[in-house]
Amino acid sequence: GLWPPSVQSRAAAFTNAFGHHRRLGSYAGHRGCGGGGWAVGSKAAGLPAIGGIDGCPEAVATYKRNHPAHAAAAMGILDVGAVCARVLSWLRRLGAGRLLVLLASPPCQPHSLAGLGELATDPRLQVAAAMVRIAIRLSVAAILFENVERFVASGAWLRASASLKKAGYHVDYAVVDAGRLGLPQRRRRVICIACRGRPACTMAAAAALVAQAQRTSVAQFFPGRQWFYHLHRRSWGKCIYNAARHQVPVLRTNC
Repeated sequence: GLWPPSVQSRAAAFTNAFGHHRRLGSYAGHRGCGGGGWAVGSKAAGLPAIGGIDGCPEAVATYKRNHPAHAAAAMGILDVGAVCARVLSWLRRLGAGRLLVLLASPPCQPHSLAGLGELATDPRLQVAAAMVRIAIRLSVAAILFENVERFVASGAWLRASASLKKAGYHVDYAVVDAGRLGLPQRRRRVICIACRGRPACTMAAAAALVAQAQRTSVAQFFPGRQWFYHLHRRSWGKCIYNAARHQVPVLRTNC
């Protein structure tokens, strides 16, 4: 598979907390799909993915390489009508009676400590609201968001959450550490879910299960590696790590 079994099994365990939708014959669609990380978790949980959409052509090209059997399109998420039309065209190929779960990753830069903050002129702040409008227009069974922790304190999320609640969705969220979901990296992210009807359990309960898992080391992910090198561009900390004991520090890009 694309990822080691440890990642797939732990991703499935977390996603299965909300798995009542998959038993109804659901498909997942990814908005802000990036390279296809969401698709790995949805597949592991038994929720087939139909495709991904991202505004970055390079990201979509990577998604296609990682998931060649999926549909994929490079198009602006803010064009809600066009995105809905594309998703509906994918669903029609599968036949009627299927529920849809959207897996959404709005840009994190406006909410990240590594970014410039929430600037009113930043169009990326509009993406979460556009994703919510897409979800409501398509009457999806559920929509999941992932982002940095500060996302849930942002005006973008507060408005998106209010819109979902008004449309009849139950909204919940929790912070989880990807290092306890099978990835060899210290990476805390908030996962938000909005679904029609209450999920199988609360996000707090699902996150508590994740917190009990052991952290994944680099050596577990890349067998045979004894040491690895990491230079943090904002830190003078050590740069040589023991692969059997450590995880990769948080990776930051120049965004």
